[in-house]
Amino acid sequence: MGVMSAHGLSVRVPRGWHAQIYRRDQEGPRSRVGGTGTTNAVLHVANFAINDDIADYATGAHRRMGTGGVAIALVEFDFEAAATEMFNASGVPRQLNSNAFSPSVMPQPVPPLTGFQWFGHEADRAFSLLVVLGSHRLRHLLTAEVNRILPTLLVE
Repeated sequence: MGVMSAHGLSVRVPRGWHAQIYRRDQEGPRSRVGGTGTTNAVLHVANFAINDDIADYATGAHRRMGTGGVAIALVEFDFEAAATEMFNASGVPRQLNSNAFSPSVMPQPVPPLTGFQWFGHEADRAFSLLVVLGSHRLRHLLTAEVNRILPTLLVE
């Protein structure tokens, strides 16, 4: 197990999992800003190979994840958002219940995927957490995998 850390975020990455933490520039390889990206910090953790072609909310990852796949995306919003009603929940969730997952959370329905989304703040920073599981039917088993990762997430 290794630790990945950048931009005031860190997470323990178990063997066989993949992670990336980045900030997009306005120009360059991660220049999809605007409707499809942010210049704030983004963290991805998945139990399958991920690379630069997935979007901030892990859009596109479903093409690589099987029914046992888990993808976690923590996306930071602008500093001012932390004081808004949308982000009034305090503390990124560190444990999820499998009943919190729903196929309707997915931006575009892709059976058998299911998801969970949270908006809130931690350390005066605004975030959205999106967790995608490869199978709604297997969500009880896959949530245990998510709950191995979330407690190791640190926000500075």
